[in-house]
Amino acid sequence: MNFMKLFFFRFETLEFEFQAECTYDYVDIYEGNQVFGRNSSNLIGTFCGNMTSPIRRITSVGNVMTVEAITDYSEEHGGGFSAVIDFTLGIVLFCFDYLLLDGTCVI
Repeated sequence: MNFMKLFFFRFETLEFEFQAECTYDYVDIYEGNQVFGRNSSNLIGTFCGNMTSPIRRITSVGNVMTVEAITDYSEEHGGGFSAVIDFTLGIVLFCFDYLLLDGTCVI
């Protein structure tokens, strides 16, 4: 059985300028260590605006995750972001979910 590290990323706060397409100030999260831009298949998600309550946990598919924070510096909105990043060992199931060593399944 092959075990691999799975990364978990969760925003605690996000205080950026809001814009519907998230083009001014935003955080992009990518699978792996290559950043190919917003239309790439390895983009997990784009986040902007103000979130003061925790949002869902973002789980990597592999053992590398890239977090890229972008700002246009034109306006000051809030304090950026804070996040918790953690990892655990897991195995890849055929259904593309992950079974963690404690027996829980992450979708």
